[in-house]
Parts: sequence; C-alpha cells; structure tokens
Amino acid sequence: MDLSRLSCRPLKGEDAEPWLELRREGVRDFPDGFLLSPAEADAMGVAQAQDLLGFGAFRGLYLDQSLIGFCAIRRLRRERLSHRAELGPFFVRQAYHGTGAADVMMREVLSVARGMAGLRQVLLSVAASNGRAQAFYNRHGFEPVAVHPGAVMIDGIAEDDVLMQYILPEASP
Repeated sequence: MDLSRLSCRPLKGEDAEPWLELRREGVRDFPDGFLLSPAEADAMGVAQAQDLLGFGAFRGLYLDQSLIGFCAIRRLRRERLSHRAELGPFFVRQAYHGTGAADVMMREVLSVARGMAGLRQVLLSVAASNGRAQAFYNRHGFEPVAVHPGAVMIDGIAEDDVLMQYILPEASP
C-alpha cells in the first residue's frame, strides 16, 4: 500500500453517513472491539451521529477520499482527571490490516495527544483475548497496567479487558 495516499483529519457532522457505515462494519466484524452491540450500532441515526461527531473527538483515516478507519480521543473533563485522555474506539477496516494504515492513524492520534497542554496519559481498554491489538498498542508505547475481569458482556459471556496506558514522553508517571 502506498501510505502517502493516507490522511487523517477530524471527523465532522458531514462525515456521519460513511462513519456510521464503517462503525456498523466494525461492530459486526469485531464485536470484542466495540462496547456497542450490533443492535445499538444500527439504532443510531444520521442526526445522532452528526451530534456525536460535532464534539470533535473523532478522527478519520482516509485512503484518498474513502474513510477506512476512525478513532476517538477524549480528554477527561474533571479537573483532577484532566491530565488523562481515553482512546477508543480504534478501528481500521479489515482489508487494510497489516498494511501500515493503523500505524498512520496511531501516530496521528498520539500527535494530537502531545498537543493537548498538560496531558500526561492516554488510556485505552482492549479485550484480553485480542492479542493482536495488544501487540499493536504495545508497539506504539502503550503498556498494560491492569486487567478488569468480566468488564464486558458479549452475548451473555463475560470478557476481560486489559487497561493500557501511554505516558507522554515529556511526562513522568
């Protein structure tokens, strides 16, 4: 893949329809990668998606003009938590796994995090059974810090989550 054809940018209200389509694909193909059930993903309409994307937390990964991935990074708002941000969901269409596309998006989102004044940590949760995602996050500087047993119920089955953190280079834990 020619990585120079990839770009990242904030998602806006006008991106709602392709984002909804891609999110539904992700929830369907990778149920342990999303906190939404397929029914919940299908229930969101364009107006709700426009509102959600209007907050500015989501970034899209584009191949030319086609949305092939997205992620969200949200700074925690409480004063005592404002040194932290949460990353997720993080999704790249399966056809682009192993191409470097996810690396491009991760570098972009970590650059965004470094630009947030006073931010020290980026946290994410990943299914304990998803070793490939954990290895990807680890490769980008995330380290596991805890396991949350039974964090998510998928079809009545408890799934553990691994909490991972990235410490911004200029910060100390």
